[in-house]
Amino acid sequence: MFSFVLREMNGGVLIGLEKLVDRIPCQSVTHWRFRSISITAVNPFGMPLRDFQIKSSSSPEGVIVSNDAFWAFLCTDFQVLDGIIEGLSGANAEVCLFRLDCFDTSQWEATTEDEGIAKEFEKCGWVRQ
Repeated sequence: MFSFVLREMNGGVLIGLEKLVDRIPCQSVTHWRFRSISITAVNPFGMPLRDFQIKSSSSPEGVIVSNDAFWAFLCTDFQVLDGIIEGLSGANAEVCLFRLDCFDTSQWEATTEDEGIAKEFEKCGWVRQ
């Protein structure tokens, strides 16, 4: 397992997911999974915020969205406070390429089991743990 940390702040606030995606190797991602997520947003992915947060926490699958839906979401007004976001690939989103954990809006941690993806994280400025 390869682990990385990013604590970059922008104006005293942890770099947002919408900026973070520029620094992760997501070319092979076909779907995104949200687990145990706490965010500020209005109707993420067309769901009431409370329903989204409950489903991301209570469902074993979390909330899985297409790559297109994810990129459209990045254009909305939101902030990730805590939780897990996974980059998935495969026709049925069966392969987890990497996992992003947000801790109390103060740190992002990325983990992957793929050495090639780990090298891409390093190229993007992530610090290996």
